Amino acid sequence: MSFQVRSLLLPLTLACAIALGAEKPEMRTRIFQIPPDFISCETPPEAAPPAAPAADPFAISASPTTPYKQTFQPRTPKEILEAVGISFPEGATATFSPVTSLLTVTNTLPNLDLVEAYILSITQQSPATIACTLTVIEGPGDLIRQASAASSRTTNAAQEFTQLLNLANNPGSNVRIVGDAFLETKSGIRATTEAVCDHTYASDLTMDAKSRASVTHEMRQIGLVLEWEPTLGADGRTIESNVSIQLHPAPPTSRQVSITEPASGGTAEFPATDISTAHFTTGFTSTPGCTKFLGITKPVGTSKQNADILWAAFLTTNLRRVECLPISKPTPQPQVAQVPAGMSAAAFNVPDDLFESFIEESQPPEAMVKQPMPLQIWFELNGITPVKGATAEHTHNVLTIINTPDNIERIASLTDECLRRSHKTAAFTLHTLQAPAPFLRELTHKITASADDTAMLVAVEAAVARGEATYIDSLFLETKSGTRATLESVREHTYLSNFGTNAKGQPHLAFAMRPVGSILEIEPTFSIDGHTVEISLNHVLHSAAPAARRENFRDPSSNKPFDIPVIDFHAAKTTTSISMIKGGTKLISLNLPTGRGDADVLWATFLKCDLVTQVPKSRQAAAEKKKKPTLDPKAWNTRMYHVPPDFLSSSDGRATVKERQEQLESRYTAKMILEAMGIPFPEGATASYNPATSVMFVKNTNENLTLVDAYVESIRRVAPKTVAFTTHILQGPGPCYAASPPKPPPKATIRQNSTNCSPP
Repeated sequence: MSFQVRSLLLPLTLACAIALGAEKPEMRTRIFQIPPDFISCETPPEAAPPAAPAADPFAISASPTTPYKQTFQPRTPKEILEAVGISFPEGATATFSPVTSLLTVTNTLPNLDLVEAYILSITQQSPATIACTLTVIEGPGDLIRQASAASSRTTNAAQEFTQLLNLANNPGSNVRIVGDAFLETKSGIRATTEAVCDHTYASDLTMDAKSRASVTHEMRQIGLVLEWEPTLGADGRTIESNVSIQLHPAPPTSRQVSITEPASGGTAEFPATDISTAHFTTGFTSTPGCTKFLGITKPVGTSKQNADILWAAFLTTNLRRVECLPISKPTPQPQVAQVPAGMSAAAFNVPDDLFESFIEESQPPEAMVKQPMPLQIWFELNGITPVKGATAEHTHNVLTIINTPDNIERIASLTDECLRRSHKTAAFTLHTLQAPAPFLRELTHKITASADDTAMLVAVEAAVARGEATYIDSLFLETKSGTRATLESVREHTYLSNFGTNAKGQPHLAFAMRPVGSILEIEPTFSIDGHTVEISLNHVLHSAAPAARRENFRDPSSNKPFDIPVIDFHAAKTTTSISMIKGGTKLISLNLPTGRGDADVLWATFLKCDLVTQVPKSRQAAAEKKKKPTLDPKAWNTRMYHVPPDFLSSSDGRATVKERQEQLESRYTAKMILEAMGIPFPEGATASYNPATSVMFVKNTNENLTLVDAYVESIRRVAPKTVAFTTHILQGPGPCYAASPPKPPPKATIRQNSTNCSPP
């Protein structure tokens, strides 16, 4: 019988195991790329004031009466996902690394789909900009018409564009690129980029009653002008574009024109300007990564206008969603003598005194002065799991941590939250570089779909190191959020803008002035997330010196010829609004500079945005600075004070109008003023004031001198102050001021030292 029972137990056990296995859900793992601030650090709710302090001020979990409050309340990835309704059955996990911005979730397939939908919703809420790349290609008419016919049957002309681009990169073909432009802007914001010559021409010739001539000049932009206004559809994928492209295939030409003036019968002669223009104005719908064939034009005004040669304009659009860069990556592995098993060491670049202000919020002032809270204890107070052997040291702008890998990631997130809540200014670095056109064109097509252009800047800087590219201009400017800042490095060029004669026949000249050089206007606005910066900018860089020429005229009243000097200006201009991430780099413009005669080079302008954290000094540091040795309060002493020049007529603001009038009418002494403020002067105590040096000597007890200290400090705070500025302008090689550590630079020389100035 026992044998039969045992033989029945085995099938029953297997049946139960199979049933349990069928009930256990199947788990899968997916990895998601999300913003580094996914682990939110909320401010915990205010708790009731403690009844009494704990015996050990740093025994965080030892007593419920601890007088320290939690500054942050970080939530785990699992708690965040559960809060939006995603369930986590037994065995399901969620971990997030703010250093790599990767969320790893192990869960059932339905729940993973919910996680994916949630991640998609939060990433689509991030700011998005839209970029476009314009390329104008010249080629044989048959080839261009074939590309046009093929493009008209599809919504994406990328294949036709690539074929023509490959032919243009072949030196032996008769296809070439004659126009390049890059532009990025926010949805609904009109942006403009130009690479033009502001050509001056005579726009008006008038004659008075005596047939005396007056000439008016205007300027016309000759080159390439791209105006673009994209709008992102509600689906987050459709791009509606309104675009205007202006091209000038040939330089302006001038011809002399003669007319007979009816009143006097004299002959007036003046120059007439002919300008060849191709202008596209259109609107279209596209999707990210789509290339549109905008149109075909003849190269009017060139030697090829009578041949079967055509120009084709292609515009490629891309959605560039602004994604947070990972939290500041650790510095090289710190040199630590010994790391306990199961733990790691990491170091982060963190400004000194960053944590002190947050520690002060957690610790009462009197406790802060006596014994400030160690950083490791503050970490544990704010959600970092206590681990034996864990340490945190913050010196010389480096935070060195020994802890478990999970805790290191949480400390990185906590550090990032402290940086987010701190006051900041925006530091902008702008570089314009010149490199071969094929090289820059290829790099631009590679990065248009990415949110950050650091890789392209690194590649161009590497070309500079190889001698294949050069720096044209570099600017640096720092400003506050919401404050428009301007940096100009220009020469103000004066030119003749109008010519005429007065009633006596004497020439009347009008002049205008134009800045020539480099101009940057920028206005940043910090987003609430602490990572994103909304930027409006206007950048102008003159690509060549102003070009002077002369125009010939004939005055019909005197029948005498005369000429007028005119000036042409060459400039690259960009006006746009973009979104950037702190530490990110954006390509601002790509264009062919005019006035230089370089047909196979392009200029690329990059903007880098850094947020500079402004860290205040802690109360502890201020207290240690002011800390004085303990003195016997009853002992006598003599102290010297520097007081305002109007000390004898000063008060603390509590005196009435009548009392202040009495002070002015009577001759008050220093002792009388101090006694009026309630400071005792026992027998033997004295106070003397020298108005010539504004110095006061007081002899009194130490406890009374403490009252004098406080009063003098109060009147100093309300006294008028001046600020002295000293400016040093230094000249040195460009690599001295590069962002990356350069080689030891040669000695720079001071060119100018401005005088001090005091604001009113």
